[in-house]
Amino acid sequence: MLTTNSIARQALCSFRGARTVRPVLPSARSLHASPPVMKRKRVEEVEDLFGEEFEVVDASATPIAAEASMETSSSSTAGRVKRVLNPEEREYRLSRMVEFMKPRLGRKPEVKTPQIRHGTWVECLQMARTKEQLEGIVELLPKWKESGHKFKSGFAESFVQRCQELDASQLALTVFGNYSKYNVSLTLPAARRLLHSLHSKHSIQDLMTASALYAIYDLPPVNQDFVSCAIIVAACLRKNTAHSNVIAEALIPSLRQMKLETRIDKQDTYNRENVWLRSAISEINGTLCTRGKERIGRIKPLKPTSDLQKSNPEEATVTV
Repeated sequence: MLTTNSIARQALCSFRGARTVRPVLPSARSLHASPPVMKRKRVEEVEDLFGEEFEVVDASATPIAAEASMETSSSSTAGRVKRVLNPEEREYRLSRMVEFMKPRLGRKPEVKTPQIRHGTWVECLQMARTKEQLEGIVELLPKWKESGHKFKSGFAESFVQRCQELDASQLALTVFGNYSKYNVSLTLPAARRLLHSLHSKHSIQDLMTASALYAIYDLPPVNQDFVSCAIIVAACLRKNTAHSNVIAEALIPSLRQMKLETRIDKQDTYNRENVWLRSAISEINGTLCTRGKERIGRIKPLKPTSDLQKSNPEEATVTV
């Protein structure tokens, strides 16, 4: 397991030797639904523990997150009966799920069927209302690997989001900083959210620790990812220490280049990464202007595909 200090040092060294590279979007993956896959899916699924639809309204979550959660629930459960869970019901359901999961985890599970659904882990996160409850879920993560399973990519982002909502981002750093124990892979969307959860209330060292995880999980370096780079630069300029300013100065050239090559849909406020990016660039421009330095400038708006192809065919594919 890498220590926080060693990870942070690796991140700073990588910034000093940063080389600007055009950001490239990953290609979409097609769904695979062959008979073996469908058979495996049926084996892994388990009946709903509670047998009814419910809607979680979390008072501990941020207003934006709570609103998004309610909108998602409303759209995905159209035509079904829903009801709001109060704190006592959520705690009861979480304890029921944990009781169900414990004997089915580990190298030699006491109970083999019905098996645990992958979605049960996300449901546990949704039911957790405190940092302590999240820590209880984290204690179970290593046993999932011992059972011969792997977490799906969506779990990482759900976990980071819940940690952010419950002010437990340090717990996320602990989990992703020790893959051999917890076996949860950090994805790019989860990594961006982790940076966003750390940028305002946490130290620069925590931010550098999170950025160093990009290399560990084979993600694009932060100086090649527009969203990540902007969040880090904004946070470093805001801290305004000798150490943070060195990091910001190392990343600003890459940020300028990516700003020239990247377009975003400014109308797409549903995409939180667009909102984070625009907010970070706005803050960076304001800080640089105050310090008498050249601004980064505004991000180019997204144009219709036909117009982009006429002006620059390559630029049409570089969007956030």
